[in-house]
Amino acid sequence: MEARVRTHWCRYKPAVHGRLCFAPPFWGHVLLYTPLAKALGTEQPLFGLQARGLNGEARPHLSIPEMAREYVEAIKSVQPRGPYQLAGLSMGGSIAWEMACQLHDAGDEVAIVGLLDAKALHKDEEHTSDRYHRLLGDRRIPDWLSEQAVTLSVLFPTLKKHWRKLKSIKRECQVTALLDFGMQAGNVPDMGETQLNNILAVAEANKIALREYTPRLNDSRSVLFAAKKGLRTSTNEPDGDLGWKQFARTRLEIHEVPGDHYTMVAPPHVSVLATKLKDYLNRND
Repeated sequence: MEARVRTHWCRYKPAVHGRLCFAPPFWGHVLLYTPLAKALGTEQPLFGLQARGLNGEARPHLSIPEMAREYVEAIKSVQPRGPYQLAGLSMGGSIAWEMACQLHDAGDEVAIVGLLDAKALHKDEEHTSDRYHRLLGDRRIPDWLSEQAVTLSVLFPTLKKHWRKLKSIKRECQVTALLDFGMQAGNVPDMGETQLNNILAVAEANKIALREYTPRLNDSRSVLFAAKKGLRTSTNEPDGDLGWKQFARTRLEIHEVPGDHYTMVAPPHVSVLATKLKDYLNRND
């Protein structure tokens, strides 16, 4: 039987702390959370979930509720009872939110939902159709750049600096050329064509899932960790709640942390996020 959910790292410490589960971000891998895992310390047990389809083992999910059902099943296999602690960066925040709702539906307790620079609604957003993407900054996307090359650049933002090299390359060849430039410069990990296709397939499925998802009302303690130069900046709402307050039945707490959408979970900024997140873990109130 094919594995549907893969965990990249788990640490188990009986009785002292509850596990913190990280839902996968838009690009599907949980490896992005590794610096945060280290900053939280060895005493905090963690459970990381990877998107289905990254290894070509199955087709990616096309809806966040479907993803959440699979991930809830996975975390229950290692922690049958709550309270559960959930967190997610970017799209992972929406997945964690839906996981919390499904756990509540089943009568389970959720101690915290940590939203790491996550936005609640994406239905009315123009993604790349107007040659602009909020995660790529204010720079207009060139008309000659292929959609796949744009998607790959969203997954690996440092690839933007190689765009000009693609102008003379046929659109159907741009994404593999961009990957080659990135690997040569050390901007992306080495990967073959199959892995690249799997990553792009997951990203395309996640676009659909994110656009179609409307968060449900949630009773869990919810905390938004907003990057100083993250989505609140790109949406021109520097003090906003990124749309979560309307879905939170209890008070939504907001903390600003240094960095942007990507660097908030990387050194040196990740230490601030870890410190603030620790304040909410394993609490009894």
